[in-house]
Amino acid sequence: MLNSLYPVLLFYTISTEKDGKRDFLPPIPIYLDEDLTQISVESESESLQIATESLADIDKENGLEIVQKGISQTVILDLAAREDSPALSKILPLLKMIAVNVIGQNNYKVAYFHKDILIFDAKLLGYDKRPESGTNLIKLSITLEIKPDEEKEKTDKDSVTPLPYSSQNPYDAIGADGEELKKVTLIPAEQGGAGVDIYFPKVVQREASL
Repeated sequence: MLNSLYPVLLFYTISTEKDGKRDFLPPIPIYLDEDLTQISVESESESLQIATESLADIDKENGLEIVQKGISQTVILDLAAREDSPALSKILPLLKMIAVNVIGQNNYKVAYFHKDILIFDAKLLGYDKRPESGTNLIKLSITLEIKPDEEKEKTDKDSVTPLPYSSQNPYDAIGADGEELKKVTLIPAEQGGAGVDIYFPKVVQREASL
């Protein structure tokens, strides 16, 4: 039933810890349907931000290179549920488990799909739970976000392979796509802080755009 018949909120790779051992919950799909689980989607919205930059291309006469990258995709869900909704009784503990994972710097992922809205590998940007005065209804707003380029940069950095350094080859690492990278360690202003490794690709000379 993982299709567009019902809106689906999916929680996965949520880390748990018991007796000093870390494990992961299995993927947990929650169907947001009033008849099925006593919870419904009152509204859903999606936004996408893209950055565009024009660069002068020295290899092309009077040419410009248009470079685009995805900044973020955001989905906002406004839900309404009865206090005894079985879906609500699962969503709220999972949201709190995510908060624990955030504090512990552990990984988790959330997905949502319904009709033409689709977001995978999202992070929880925030949620708001409030009772509807004079009723047995609970209103719940959930905001999900993914930053595609940040995820790609993290994956590329995690897959960097060290190379022997030599004066003939100033590049001392190779990225996931075979690109030669230069590692530079940044030292925080506070003395005794740990260095942060940043990997830079080969410099491609370009004329500055006006």
